[in-house]
Amino acid sequence: MLLLGAASGSAFPLALYLIARRARNTAEAPGLSAVAQGYGYLLAATGPFLFGAVHDFTGDWSPPLILLLGFTALVLISGWWASGEPAERLEVA
Repeated sequence: MLLLGAASGSAFPLALYLIARRARNTAEAPGLSAVAQGYGYLLAATGPFLFGAVHDFTGDWSPPLILLLGFTALVLISGWWASGEPAERLEVA
């Protein structure tokens, strides 16, 4: 749990970094940030509900924790994908 907590706590600053890295210029960064954060917060808002629903459905804590590990792997894969193509240096518009 300590490792999962540390990884999820560092995911937000990493996501902000990847948004800046992925943007081709300073004009594209705010739009990319709005889309990424909008969908990110929407998905994050469903997390506690989903975690509790899986626990209620199964009556055990193992399936929700396995689900959490799966989502952590998804964050790893999407972060790896987002950092794959280095953006050009940000140019002041």
